[in-house]
Amino acid sequence: MDDSETGFNLKVVLVSFKQCLNEKEEVLLDPYIASWKGLVRFLNSLGAIFSFISKDVVSKLQIMERLRGGPQHEHYYTLQAMVAHELGSQLVDLERRSHHPESGCRTLLRLHRALHWLQLFLESLRTSPEDARTSVLCTDSYNASLAAYHPWIVRRAVTVAFCALPTRKVFLEAMNVGPPEQAVQMLGDPRGMEHEGLDPMAWQVATSQPHPAQPPASSCGLATGSLQWTTVAQGGRGTA
Repeated sequence: MDDSETGFNLKVVLVSFKQCLNEKEEVLLDPYIASWKGLVRFLNSLGAIFSFISKDVVSKLQIMERLRGGPQHEHYYTLQAMVAHELGSQLVDLERRSHHPESGCRTLLRLHRALHWLQLFLESLRTSPEDARTSVLCTDSYNASLAAYHPWIVRRAVTVAFCALPTRKVFLEAMNVGPPEQAVQMLGDPRGMEHEGLDPMAWQVATSQPHPAQPPASSCGLATGSLQWTTVAQGGRGTA
């Protein structure tokens, strides 16, 4: 995880997320992990405020990397293969959490919850006025995503920490794609991505969420959600 301390560039992360899908519309785990490392660099570039999230993400990425490099690595090449393997081998806790705390399904589900928060926050940065308070934007995004899985004391500490966030301009400049206006365009305008040589579906691969009808704490929900995640990224051809 040493590379998590180097510079972040939004274009590089979008390219990495684009590589998550193969020709069979399977989600490849290596590019997904690499993409998350890029987002960790973004969080780390903003100082210690997001350390509670970035450190947790790093620990989960390390779990996924151990699975990818372990004796069963062939089952952890794609998200679909991982879900099939762990469910078939009863490596997923569907009712209790303590038996397999480091299963790939459980770990990736939590990574995707954090990704949902980041998606909501970046979208709010894109659509908000220049004088918007980032503390409010980030708190609203957190309350709509990660807060549901944290105890009250953590939620309280997090929202207090958000009060020290830098301005919207600082966030957009940290994306390293030019002036804030260009970052806004790349986040939300498919034409802007095509102008940079990027697939406009790349960001959808990154941010599409499992179907809300699926129970968020269930790894079966992850299995179903991953299929929708794939189809949405390819233009919304059906849901799982």
